[in-house]
Amino acid sequence: MELGPKDTLKLSFQVVDKDSGNGVQPHQTFLRFYDEKANEEGIQPVRVSLSGKAKFDLVRGVLRNF
Repeated sequence: MELGPKDTLKLSFQVVDKDSGNGVQPHQTFLRFYDEKANEEGIQPVRVSLSGKAKFDLVRGVLRNF
């Protein structure tokens, strides 16, 4: 995926226990961004609520982690 200077990346997800199906809050959660051409990566921590829900927005190079 390639984002331009006016693009917005919005990601929402929920972490669930595979046995119970209930949302869980992991100890740590990260998103990894990798540029194959430049062979560079970036790691961004993400907050996950007690219910296991998370939202992440990347807007014009500005990070919003809810």
